[in-house]
Amino acid sequence: DEIDPDATMIEPGSVMTIPLAFGDLDLSGSGTVTYVTPDGTVLGFGHAMNATGAASMPFANGYVQFFVPSRDSSFKQAGSLKIVGTILRDENVGVSGQAGQYFTSAPVQVDVMTPAQPRKQFNYQVVHQQGMTPQIAATVVAASMTWAQDLPLENTIYADITMNFPGGRTLKYKSVSSPGDPRDLVMKIAPVIGFMKNNPFEELDLESMSVTLRVEPQLKAMEMTRVWLATPEVAPGETVKVFAQFQPTDAPEVTMQMELKVPEQTPEGDYPLFVGGADVYAAVLAQSSPELFDISSVDDAVATLNKIGSLPETAVYATLAIPNQGLAVGRSRLNDLPSSRAAMLLTPSTQSVAPVATLVNVRQKTERVVQGQAQLVVNVRKPYRGVTATEDE
Repeated sequence: DEIDPDATMIEPGSVMTIPLAFGDLDLSGSGTVTYVTPDGTVLGFGHAMNATGAASMPFANGYVQFFVPSRDSSFKQAGSLKIVGTILRDENVGVSGQAGQYFTSAPVQVDVMTPAQPRKQFNYQVVHQQGMTPQIAATVVAASMTWAQDLPLENTIYADITMNFPGGRTLKYKSVSSPGDPRDLVMKIAPVIGFMKNNPFEELDLESMSVTLRVEPQLKAMEMTRVWLATPEVAPGETVKVFAQFQPTDAPEVTMQMELKVPEQTPEGDYPLFVGGADVYAAVLAQSSPELFDISSVDDAVATLNKIGSLPETAVYATLAIPNQGLAVGRSRLNDLPSSRAAMLLTPSTQSVAPVATLVNVRQKTERVVQGQAQLVVNVRKPYRGVTATEDE
């Protein structure tokens, strides 16, 4: 029989739940009402929820679906009915709350396309709760993907994620994983929301999030099997030809050719060349571009996160790193500085100053996620201009 939420009382012995996400999904903790004071304060649980002291979480009346007896630790499965108030204290001995809405939440919309199922849209509200919001927001996204059935064993997950924060700050990125796992999305969403909440500059709660998920029932990946250069030695201004061989999961082996032009003013030397997917290029970018990670405000962090998040994951990147080609002063990059000016800037100052590398990069798009990486060495040598001996000599 259906349970009438309006007829279900909050009273000693009744079920109370604390929803952390609600809407098309009920994600909540449940307990028992201990006592209701004459002024309407509700005491419950008899133990902590999170023991945070001050709190701001909704509480709802509820019901028990079933009990699971166990010699070690019996438990009950309960569900929420109707939000009737707000938990304001969360102590070791229990929780307490009052009628009225004193909590805030963020809308999360998830649009899901999975094989052999109709397109489905889910709408949730995720409660702002210190330390838990990032995981809860990511969990409702991951749970949406398996609303009707588990994913195919061989699959590719395409995700388009937009997260909005106060002050008009928006983070956007696309993700492709093959084979995909809903837990991968948790690891891509939760740390970002956690950083924005706990960054050292300005505490920002998630305002809203929208995610579009598309699952295809086949693998879209290819593994790098071999990488080589047409010639390991080139002169400044010449072109480096890189060949990379890949084995797709469901197709014959393919070979790609990429070309990078060495800058005219490159000094003689041996320089590393990296070949791989977006993760490989992002790692090289992080090591070679300190200005991107000179973060002094939330807006700096948003700009860097959006730059890294905009890198297409279905692409092959070949990157030649030529060190000491300029300086990063704060978030500004100064290339090809005369040595005298570079020395001046490297003296102690209030701004962070670090040498930077020039990255010569080429990207070739594919329809597959690239697995594996390689590092080669390019020998840059100036052409020999000496006098050639004649036969008479």
